[in-house]
Amino acid sequence: MKRSSFAFGVILLGLSGLIVTLSCVKSSTSSNPNPGPGNPNTINVGDNFFSPPVDTFALASGSVTVSWKNNGSAVHTATSNSGAFDTGNISPGQTKSITFTTAGSYPYHCIHHSMNGTVVIQ
Repeated sequence: MKRSSFAFGVILLGLSGLIVTLSCVKSSTSSNPNPGPGNPNTINVGDNFFSPPVDTFALASGSVTVSWKNNGSAVHTATSNSGAFDTGNISPGQTKSITFTTAGSYPYHCIHHSMNGTVVIQ
């Protein structure tokens, strides 16, 4: 009986952590009005890379919006490893944005290719 109660507690703890993580990110698929190098909150997407692969952003006024600009020739995504966010497909030339509301480290990948990155919110 003790072992099953412990296992149940561990499962509940894990689920509550996932719920907290998922509530810290707002997804948006709207286009960024200022994509590209001039916007400091933009991560560039190439055909096999995110640039920079790890980027840090300041959480100002309770949120920060990070954009991914696809400069490559293939469709890509920025999909959180924990399920916290997903830009959906980003076509060549397109920009997609995610608004973060909680500090943390958010590893992500492209579901179509072997590309990985991390957004750090401070």
